Amino acid sequence: MKLKYFFIFFLTFQGISYASLEDTEFSGFLESAAGKPVASKEYQQEDFNLGEIRLQLQADTLLTDTSESRFKIDFYRDEVLEEWKLYLREGYISYYPSYFYEIKAGRQVLTWGTGDLIFINDRFPKDYESFYSGRDMEYLKVPSDAVKISFFPQKYIVDLVIIPLFTPNMVVNGERLTFFDQSSGDFVYTGEDYFNADEPSTSLDNTQLAVRIKKNIEGNEIALYGYRGFYLDPNPSEDGEYYYSKTNVFGASWIGSALDGIANSEIGYEDSRDDRDGDDPYITNSYLKFLVGYKREMGRDFTVGVQYYLEHMLDYDNYRESLPESFSQYARHKNRSMFALRLSKLMMQQKLKYELFTFYSPTDEDGYINPDISYKWSDGLSTSLGMNIFYGKYYYTDFAQLKDNTNVYFRIRYSF
Repeated sequence: MKLKYFFIFFLTFQGISYASLEDTEFSGFLESAAGKPVASKEYQQEDFNLGEIRLQLQADTLLTDTSESRFKIDFYRDEVLEEWKLYLREGYISYYPSYFYEIKAGRQVLTWGTGDLIFINDRFPKDYESFYSGRDMEYLKVPSDAVKISFFPQKYIVDLVIIPLFTPNMVVNGERLTFFDQSSGDFVYTGEDYFNADEPSTSLDNTQLAVRIKKNIEGNEIALYGYRGFYLDPNPSEDGEYYYSKTNVFGASWIGSALDGIANSEIGYEDSRDDRDGDDPYITNSYLKFLVGYKREMGRDFTVGVQYYLEHMLDYDNYRESLPESFSQYARHKNRSMFALRLSKLMMQQKLKYELFTFYSPTDEDGYINPDISYKWSDGLSTSLGMNIFYGKYYYTDFAQLKDNTNVYFRIRYSF
């Protein structure tokens, strides 16, 4: 058995073995979901990009007065890949022996930062292929096999995350959705993972470390961040293989009240450890990244949120000089900006929810639109109908390359 799975299952079942059913709370849901492309089929080969029936079961157990566990599994049929899958989504033990610290060890979903679908200092894995296919927002966050230690000295909160087992981002890789591959100069849809990247080996040197120091000062939440590990997107190499290059990230964030709403900002410095001079065209350059946002309730049950994001590539001249001539037409901007908007309206005693989320990049001249309507029929039964719309002027930019994946999706869920 791989070390990865031994680590997860040992912690999970070790915790459950000490518990009784009387100390366990069970919950879950049964969901059916479907997503169908509605754009041109020039490169999209399948009639559906999402088709599944999913059962999720969750058990929360009080082990002792100072410890508890959570065990969450997903069992589902994926009609697009024609596979049955059993997936451990969460399996961890929490231990809180004092007011000064607590420990959570095992498979867990980790997240921090202030952005709405914009991640600067949050270097925990995401599943973009799932998100763009129409699955629930819950599945954008991929769990990590990690140990999280939280300390509470005076009025500070210090979180230290140790991730010995590498988990990458689930990027659009041609398995379910089409993307543009700059190396071949063509669109890719293979029905399997096109990148098949080699993951870093499990070793002390490759252990990912993340830290956050947070404090509330008169209603203003200030946080500092640090990360040592890897880029979670696959990186090409000269020989055509894919791997994960190394990075450090340092940043800070602020969130607080302003103009009758909530404002936030975040900044991060991304240090590309494998290419600090920026002269290797196959490795991501170092970046400075900045985000500012504002959210306010504009009327009864109507909320508006806006964001502005800017990324500045360092050593840009070296980057341009090192680009092969065949790649020069795909060169990234020195400064790339993006706006985001989220509109949310609740109606009918908050049973009906209209939501619109959009990205637009004036530098890349592309964007993404996600309208969604959900209705809660009862305490357990809910439905969602929405679209993932991609557009852009140039076929190789981040969102424009996904235009053939524009889809409509529908989900029905019964929770218990």
